[in-house]
Amino acid sequence: MPVKHISEKIQSVDQLPSGLTLFSGPSPNVQKLTLYLELLNVNYNFRVINRVALEQKEEWFIELNPQGKFPLLIDNRIDESKKLIISESNSILLYIANNYDQEYKYFKPESLDKQLYYQELKYLFLQEGALRLTQFQWKWYVEHQKDKTEEIDRFKNETLIVHDVIERQLRVNKTGYLIDKGLNIVDIAIFPFLKRSKYLLNLDLGNLFPLSNELLERVLQLNETKISIEIPSPAL
Repeated sequence: MPVKHISEKIQSVDQLPSGLTLFSGPSPNVQKLTLYLELLNVNYNFRVINRVALEQKEEWFIELNPQGKFPLLIDNRIDESKKLIISESNSILLYIANNYDQEYKYFKPESLDKQLYYQELKYLFLQEGALRLTQFQWKWYVEHQKDKTEEIDRFKNETLIVHDVIERQLRVNKTGYLIDKGLNIVDIAIFPFLKRSKYLLNLDLGNLFPLSNELLERVLQLNETKISIEIPSPAL
């Protein structure tokens, strides 16, 4: 298995083991990264961040990412002298794509297919800027403000709108995948949020969005998915 778990607190990038090191706690945003790395069979280190203990706000982590947020990727394999530090999950995803998906299995750069490349960007922005945010708001009100029915309905409906966009695109593409003939980083990025809608928010994905449900179940059957969702632990 490509992943190697580390547990020590990293005081500086000079203490990191060689290669890629991914820092995160349980999150759909980390699942897309671990899945992509597993699919590419790239060796990487994983350092679990204890969100409950606010480990991401400790000084050693703030030194690595002043935002105090995860996931975070550090790469000292591409250039040992620079040790690149990358935050924001889709920036990390694109970094992996540009530097480690060298056979373009799941990613098409602009130089190879301009139209597909901008479709990739479009749906990556949709995942992070719309689907994740509306889901988060919906989940938060359900868990913490159950009496706020107007807000719950609002964010549920906004989430359904984004799901409808995804379903329509699957219908147009007619391959079982969002934009390509096979699995693409867009599918990889969106799958954890399909999973969250179905299994955490109890959305009847099979009836409301059957093509999205088929995509979700197809990705869940991959051996790499079964490995990746356990890193660091199953997270919806």
